[in-house]
Amino acid sequence: MCIRDRSTQSTGELFERSMLPRRAFSTAIDHKLQLYASKAPVPVSMLEMFEFAQDPSPEKLVMNAQFLHNELPVRVAQRVWDLRRLPHGLSSMPSMITVRESYERSFDRLVSTEMPTTVQDEESFFVMIEDIKQQDTHDQEYISSALRELIGVCTSGDLGVDNGGTRWVRVWVRVSEG
Repeated sequence: MCIRDRSTQSTGELFERSMLPRRAFSTAIDHKLQLYASKAPVPVSMLEMFEFAQDPSPEKLVMNAQFLHNELPVRVAQRVWDLRRLPHGLSSMPSMITVRESYERSFDRLVSTEMPTTVQDEESFFVMIEDIKQQDTHDQEYISSALRELIGVCTSGDLGVDNGGTRWVRVWVRVSEG
């Protein structure tokens, strides 16, 4: 049997009365998550990124770090929000909780860091980003594990998909394992 689908809950209900286990995060962090998740990400084209990367002066590097300092929390908060509202109880699978909590910690680190204003700040900021990326290296494995857990608990009827949809989940598990 699958766990109740919470994808129809409002943002406030999900953040304030989450059925998920509470973390060591304060309600202030949850409020920040909600605030950042409600913002629209800044669209950036590949051409803009390419042009900006040409002739990387120290000023451009600091500007890039400032852009990422503002933008990454928005995108990470939106992933946390997405992970909290996955259908069919997937958000409550232990492996998916591990992924979500990893993103929550990353979000907390990003919003707790001062805005880079110097080249030294920019270098420290990118060291932190590399550290976050390193910590998240096993997320794909955890997501695969959660999907396997879901397949083990739910039938295709529970998932509301036909055999093609179930097959898609199985393919995703195989692809994500590598």
